[in-house]
Amino acid sequence: ATIEMFQEPEIAGSCGLQPSDMMSQLGSLLAKYEIPIGLTNKLMLLSEYQSLEFIVDDSGSMTINTDSVDPVTKQPLTRWAEAQKRLKEMVEIVAYVPFEQIEIEFLNRKDRLTLKREGRTPTAFIQDTYAKIDRVFSKGPSGTTPALEKLQESFIRGQGHSIARYFFGDGKPNGGQRAIDEIVKILRFREDPSQNPITFLSCTADDDAVEWMKHAEEVRS
Repeated sequence: ATIEMFQEPEIAGSCGLQPSDMMSQLGSLLAKYEIPIGLTNKLMLLSEYQSLEFIVDDSGSMTINTDSVDPVTKQPLTRWAEAQKRLKEMVEIVAYVPFEQIEIEFLNRKDRLTLKREGRTPTAFIQDTYAKIDRVFSKGPSGTTPALEKLQESFIRGQGHSIARYFFGDGKPNGGQRAIDEIVKILRFREDPSQNPITFLSCTADDDAVEWMKHAEEVRS
């Protein structure tokens, strides 16, 4: 049923493609990332949100290497580079879904990208978005980890809207356990959880530093 939905002229057209091209390109993308075809119905759920918001940790510790390796250079990736890589991969997938807008922001810097399809094909949208992501990531990370403050700001700004949030981080927030408790409280009592989901993605091999994210995941829905 989901495959038929993606082939509907209205759905394919909203992504700037013909129905036949839609399934061909989407099939190649699913194969590339080894995504089962049965999960495409979950991708379509992204079209229900008014915005997809990516919050990226740009604290100084993001310069530390992870256990991930660059497939081209074979060198270890920094946490910052891994976040950039994973962000671009997620944008590539979302490009084949009818979405309202994508917003990318950071914990410390004021840079905030607002991305809209504007009638472009997935390929054109991806190329332009990658360039913008590369540009904003060209400035290295520095600063602390005001995760609580950024999430408070995001939920206040997004009141009355349906927003799917994705938080990329590598460590504990400023304020330690007190801040963690406040973040959990925000998630537990946020308005309309089903329309305001949040996913935490760790950018480190230090499990202890991101253990709080696992706890937050338990109360996110």
